Amino acid sequence: MAILEDKGKRVTLHSRQPHGVAALDDGWHEVMLDRNVFRDDRNGLGQGVTERVLTRTEFAIQAFKLDRNVFRNILVEYKEVTGPVVEPCFTYVPLNSLVVNEHLLNKLLAFSIEKRAEKFTRKLKLLQLKSFPCDLTVAGLKQLVSNDLESSRTSLVLHQKSPHCTFPAGKIFDTTEGLSSNKTRLNCVGGNDLSANEPRDVTNVSV
Repeated sequence: MAILEDKGKRVTLHSRQPHGVAALDDGWHEVMLDRNVFRDDRNGLGQGVTERVLTRTEFAIQAFKLDRNVFRNILVEYKEVTGPVVEPCFTYVPLNSLVVNEHLLNKLLAFSIEKRAEKFTRKLKLLQLKSFPCDLTVAGLKQLVSNDLESSRTSLVLHQKSPHCTFPAGKIFDTTEGLSSNKTRLNCVGGNDLSANEPRDVTNVSV
């Protein structure tokens, strides 16, 4: 995603496909799409590709209006150095932008089967929404199998994203319970198959 902002507005550009983005001037973003040629253009691509397949590219644009109090908090993220030069640091996106980005990158895939739903086990109660923080996403879930093919534990990998808390979250999120910045425990995962009857601490790993 790419962000443009001034003292009054912030515009966020989301893309489902990976593209390069260049900021050639203030208030200007240039998105670089795939470059296809039919012959060698002497710019490093080599022989031209004659068989091309049309690829659909999806974008989403968000616009936020900033008030003075919000912009005053955003200015804290800029570090002043000696002299008139101001070094900009990285910024964060609000929770609404995280949801839009997740919908573009990880769309919901629906599958249908011929089996009846009553035949599936319901012992596993995973990630109850009432106690699951809204800034956490599931990055991986798999059964841990030993050498004798016995499965007794489950590995759950969560990804925590850092939102910009100065922007209003709107009616999408209920942030009264707090984000996962507090100590997260596995009391939101239950079931006999997980052996998680008592709350357990979550290991915080930075990659």
